[in-house]
Order: sequence, then structure tokens, then C-alpha cells
Amino acid sequence: MLRDPFQSVSCLTLMSTPVTSVLRRPISAFSFISSKFKSLQPLTAIRTFKPFRQADRIREPGDEDIPPYPYGPRQTFKQADRGLYGGASIQFGNKISKGRNKGKTRRRWYPNVRLETIRSEALGKDLTIRITASCMRTINKCGGLDQYLLGDKPARIKELGLFGWKLRWKVMKSPMMQQKFAEERKKLGLQAPGQWKLGQTFEQLWAHDAARAEMLREQKKAWEELKEKDEKFRQHVKTRWEPKDGRKYDLDQAVIVRDPNQANSLAGL
Repeated sequence: MLRDPFQSVSCLTLMSTPVTSVLRRPISAFSFISSKFKSLQPLTAIRTFKPFRQADRIREPGDEDIPPYPYGPRQTFKQADRGLYGGASIQFGNKISKGRNKGKTRRRWYPNVRLETIRSEALGKDLTIRITASCMRTINKCGGLDQYLLGDKPARIKELGLFGWKLRWKVMKSPMMQQKFAEERKKLGLQAPGQWKLGQTFEQLWAHDAARAEMLREQKKAWEELKEKDEKFRQHVKTRWEPKDGRKYDLDQAVIVRDPNQANSLAGL
């Protein structure tokens, strides 16, 4: 029995058409009302209640003047830049079973992080921050949060992180610490800093007479310290160093390459 070719084509077109176009059902009143309810939006956004404000979330005017952190942001365990972790990070190792096969299972050890409210005397307020237990013991040993943040050793600066660096800047710029620094400068006989800002470029500071004189004085002082260290090293080499090849070396004939313009400018001060 032969089939009609037109009937086969119509069947193919029917199969290729979507089901929604073939089965057209009338829209009921319930589906119309439900679609209208779905389109309704609340007038006010729902916000969750937070009993405290974390210090790493607070943004205050003047944060853009903070100098860049010398060690930069962390590449691993980045949540340590949002609190005082004291250089702690995730540690990796094995969990060894007590059976006769002593199998090993990989595991992680996370730092003991908690939320603590610490008083800052310089800022005059309580700060709720993420902090590890070891860093909390260090703060208690130093005598307070301000003393911990104002430590000047490289290891202390490195363990502060981005959050500790910003908090250190705010503590140093507080009126209480500015008054303390002024008293220390007066006791040591140092001059007060100039009126120029840290955000200015080098060309703008160099055009200022007082700033240029101070920079030249600091450069000359650093040059004198470098020459003194070089002389101590030469004396140490003369007394302790013995050449293994048996040759004699004259260290006094060594020439230090320097910029003649820089040397003339330093000699004229």
C-alpha cells in the first residue's frame, strides 16, 4: 500500500513545531492572577540585623591618603587581610591512623579565629575585629592594641597585613598620638614636619624650598651613614680576611663610583 507523500510531509512539519503552538489551551483566571502576584515587588528591601559593625567594613574619609602597604596583599589565605591574624595561615598535613597499616589522610589546620571587641585608647572607641588567639596574647603582652600596632620591627609590620596597616595609620593620625609625637620631638630637639602633604608629587615637593632643604639634609645624612658603614667594613676586612690565593690586595685603591652632580650638591650643604 502506497502512502501519500503530502501526508508524510505534514507529519514531519507537525513533529517539528513546538508543543506549545500545537496544544493551545485557554488561559484560566487562576494562572492570570498568579502571574500578577509574581510580578509584585516589595516596596522596601529586607535588611538583616547586625548587632555590631566590623572594623574591616568601616570606610572613613581620609582612607585614600594611607601609604601603600610595603608587603602588598596576600596571595594565599586572603581573608587574613581583613583582620589581625598575626601572620597565621592554613597548614596542611596528614592524619595518620593508629592501625597497623598507619594510613595517611590529607587534612588542614585552620587558625583559631574569633571576633573580639578591643579598646583603642588613641581612637577612643571599641573595635570589633577578627583576631586569632595567638595575636590576642601578643596584644596583651604588649600592653594594648595601640602598642601592638605601633611596633616598628619589620616582623611586626609584616604580620599586620592590610587591615592592621590601615588601623596603624589611623592610630598614628589620631590627636592623642599626634600630641605624643610632638612632645617626643620637642624632648629630642627635632623640628616639626613641614606643611607639605604626603600626597604631593616629587616635583611639587622639590619646588618647595623647605622641603628641598630637608630632603637634601636627609640624603646627606644617609650618605654619611653609608660611608661610615663602608669604612667599618674595610677595617673588618683588613683585620680578618686572608686571601686564599696568596695575592695581596690593596683596598685603599678602590674607587666608589658616584654622581659628580650629587656629590657637589651634598658638599655645598
